[in-house]
This record gives sequence, structure tokens and C-alpha cells, in this order.
Amino acid sequence: MSAASPVPGVPEMAPDFLDRDLAADLTTTALAMARRLAAGATMWCVARGREPRARQLAAKFTHQRFQGERALPAFALTGPDLLRQARAAVRSGDLLVAVAVAADAEVADLMRRAPAWGARTIWIGSGQRPPGGAADHVLWIDDPDLLTPGRLELLSHLLSELIRSCSEHPSMAADGLAARGDKRAARARPGDRW
Repeated sequence: MSAASPVPGVPEMAPDFLDRDLAADLTTTALAMARRLAAGATMWCVARGREPRARQLAAKFTHQRFQGERALPAFALTGPDLLRQARAAVRSGDLLVAVAVAADAEVADLMRRAPAWGARTIWIGSGQRPPGGAADHVLWIDDPDLLTPGRLELLSHLLSELIRSCSEHPSMAADGLAARGDKRAARARPGDRW
């Protein structure tokens, strides 16, 4: 059973789309990503064979929702040989986010190698889940078709909004500066001005 969409042209969403497990995974992932981004990480997005999805995900972070908001560093890796591109681009502390089905061997290889580069991995997809430990964070929709319109976009949007909400918290700014070595941030209290 699905809920009727109140907006013409927008796909219907199942009422149980965001179940308790996915909501918990989403919040844990958003907080971990926000901490990394506050510490100076860059987010690298891949979606092998679906490059527009990688570009769309990166764009959610690089655009400003309102004037004065900080754009987050996010880029899409596209084209052939994603492993070589990722190895050249990803640095220690960065985030590697993949949108793919669990059977995608190239993405599985990227998720396996990225921790050796010092990167955290996030795997977003649908259908059969990847094996446990395949990525640091797994956001999975119980829908066999990764191309189902709406659900993946909604999940990506929720992730970006949660990350931005976490990033705007005063303690996150102090934590990020401390992680980058700013000694004043380690002594600062939320609300302090330097």
C-alpha cells in the first residue's frame, strides 16, 4: 500500500519508506559525515553507470540554500576507471559516497580499498544489501529497483539536510576547528567570539 502523492507528477511514497532502522542509519551517517566535513573533509560521490546521480548528490552539498551558508566540498567522480580516479582524488579524512546496487563489483572494490586511504565510506542503494562491513555506513532502501523515482532522491535530500543541520550546530564548528589544529577552538565554548 502506498500513500497518494498530494503533488501532481511526484511519485507516491510507501508510508514505511523511512522505517526505524533506516532512520537510525541515516542519523548516524549524517552525524559522522558532518563531523568529517567540519574537520575539512571533501566528499567524493560515485554512481557507476549512473553518473547523473553522482553529480546530483554532489550538487546537494555544493549549493547554498540561503545567502551566507557555507557550501560543502563535494565532487562527482565519473567515467571509466573509478578506482584510479578515486585513488588520485581521495585523501585521508575524506568521504567516499557510492550510489549503487550491492552486486556492483567496482563499487565494492572502492568501498574495500578506501579505508586504507584514510577515507570513510558510505554506500547508498536498494535491493539486496551488501554484506556486513562492506562500508562504514550503509543506507539501504528495501526496493529491488535502484531506478525507482523519488525514494533515492528523498533519501539523498534527507541526508544532505541532516548533515547541514548538524554542521550548523555551534559545537560542530568548534570540533571541526580543533580537529584541524586550531588551538583556540579547543578552548572555545559555544557562543564565544574570537
